[in-house]
Formats: sequence, structure tokens, C-alpha cells
Amino acid sequence: EKLGWHISEEGFERILEEWDCEQREPNVDDLHQICLDFDLKQFGSGFLSDSRDGIVQVQKVRNVAAPSISQAQYPRMILVTVTDGKQNSQMLEFERQNQISVDTLPGTKIRLKNMKMVDSYLSLTNKSVQVLGGEVDKMIEKWLVERDSLSTGFRVRSFEQGGPPPFIPFEKRHKRG
Repeated sequence: EKLGWHISEEGFERILEEWDCEQREPNVDDLHQICLDFDLKQFGSGFLSDSRDGIVQVQKVRNVAAPSISQAQYPRMILVTVTDGKQNSQMLEFERQNQISVDTLPGTKIRLKNMKMVDSYLSLTNKSVQVLGGEVDKMIEKWLVERDSLSTGFRVRSFEQGGPPPFIPFEKRHKRG
């Protein structure tokens, strides 16, 4: 907990199961690295409701000042949905910061420090967050599919290009004569 992790007892057991080196016991750095690449919903005990500092996981990042098809466009106002493992919360960029962008991957871990609430949002500033990293494969795969489906270059391939066969209505398939 000194590093900012709030881990449930069951979650701690899951993390230890991920340790694959039988020659030695895991140290704090080993456990920290496992936690970075593990879904926080699997081991987090929750702390956001207590307004304490700690580590959260990015669930989703959006630029609420731009349409969803062109998220990297300026002006920007970043809205980040995060979880402590038990509860979701939203962080909003009230002043320009450079640690989180629309390209920040879901599953990335962030250390919150001295957070301020503005209305119902956690204030996202350079001073209030420290990006620690981490990669949760399932979350990244889903994010890549969603991002690619929204891009302007995305299109359905024709049958000749390896896409699905053309749709033929049932009536036409079985018409005789």
C-alpha cells in the first residue's frame, strides 16, 4: 500500500499465482510489475470513495471537445474513466496537461496524488497524476478494434478481398422458375 496499490486479499492471491519464478519469492518490485500488467478489477480493493491517493486503471479516454470520429483533433478536453478495482470515476482536464492523451491505452495504471474534486469530476492535471504504464492485453485488443472501426480508412472489404460474401435475400435464393 506504500506504493499506492490497494489490493484485496483475494486479489493478492491472484497476483501471487501470476508469479512464475519458482527459484525465489517475489519481491515488491516483482509484484509491482505484475500489478501493472494485470486488470485492476481482478485485484483492487477500492479507495476512491475514501478520497485517498492511490493507483487507478484507465478504462477509457475521450476528447469530449471533439467528435468521436476525430478524437485527436484540437481543441481538446480529455475525459478519463478510471477504476480502483471496485468503483469507476471520471477525471476531467480542466487545465492543459501532457501525461494522458486520447492515445493512452486502456489498462494503463496511474498514480493519483493530491486529487481535487471539481463538481463530480477528479481534476486531471500534471501535478495530480503520474502515469506508471502497464499493458492489459484484453483491454488493448478491444480498444484497437473500436479505434480502427471509427477511423475514416475503415471499410468493409469485398468478397474478392477476403470479406464476407454478398447478401442475397432468402426469397431470391429459393425462387424457382
